[in-house]
Parts: sequence; structure tokens; C-alpha cells
Amino acid sequence: MILLEAMASETSVVASDITGYRDAVGDAGVLFAAGDEAALEAAIVTALARETSETIAAARSHAQEWSMSRLVDEYAGLYDEARQRFQSAK
Repeated sequence: MILLEAMASETSVVASDITGYRDAVGDAGVLFAAGDEAALEAAIVTALARETSETIAAARSHAQEWSMSRLVDEYAGLYDEARQRFQSAK
């Protein structure tokens, strides 16, 4: 959630390229290989260089797509799908 909060607050996001972060950041931030200090440095430079009012607005819009109500709806759908599979397997 911290990445989404940063984007919603119009802050550039640099994050490790790992599953949860990759999904949350999408194209709205800059990812780098986890544990690679040189890649982190390059990602920070890239994020600062490409920061414009347009990229900030895109990041904020991306963060808003990840609202709690959307996440709740998605989780509820997953639970419903799992329940249906379980019942049909009986």
C-alpha cells in the first residue's frame, strides 16, 4: 500500500522489481532489480529525470484504480470462485 499511497500523494516511486510491487507500480513508477545498488541508483536518476506533471498525474490516476473498494470486490470474487470450485469438487 505504501507505493500506492506515494503515487496518490504525487510522489515519484522507485521500487524493487518483485511481484507485489511490480503489480502495484505498473508503468507509473520505476522498478529495479532487488539487491542491485547500481540499478537502484539508476532507477532514482530515471525517476527524477522523467518526473513531469503528466507522469505525476498518471501515477495518481493509477493509484486511484487500486482503491480499497476495488480490492475488496476482487477478493470477494476470488473467494466466491474458490467456494464454487470447492462445492463442485464434492
